[in-house]
Amino acid sequence: MPEKARGLGDGTGYILASDPATPQTDRLDRSKLDGMESTELEVLPGRFSIIKLPSIAHAAVLIGLPGSHPAFLAITEHEISLVCPTAAVPRTATTREDGWSLMRLPGELDFRLVGLLAGLTTTLAEAQVPVFACSTFDTDYLLVKSVNLERAARALAESGVTVHLPA
Repeated sequence: MPEKARGLGDGTGYILASDPATPQTDRLDRSKLDGMESTELEVLPGRFSIIKLPSIAHAAVLIGLPGSHPAFLAITEHEISLVCPTAAVPRTATTREDGWSLMRLPGELDFRLVGLLAGLTTTLAEAQVPVFACSTFDTDYLLVKSVNLERAARALAESGVTVHLPA
């Protein structure tokens, strides 16, 4: 039987289940879950910006970025957005929002996980910390304003998340 992911419904964790028709009583109990209490976040060094570009040609700045500096490009019919290190923001940005810190869930996440990102963002929302989320094939990233980083780290730690700050 193929595995399917199901959330707990209470927003506090996630599970992997074999069959969505499995009765509630047959599920793992919460104490056996690899939920928020074992989640880790790495805060990457440096400051990041979220910007809008007038055209894709202006995203060429990504080509020169070293692999150690993540960048995210989103293209829709309405806009071209870029998240990149503040030092790499192209002069042609039409709108920019500076002063963000970037947190990464380390390792590769299983696509069947449900509720992990929701748990993190709910914790931050309850602490009144605005979040901008990005994802890659392997993992998720959260950006919080650098002025809110300490408050975000404290709220996450209180929920059981280990937050690793840059050296």
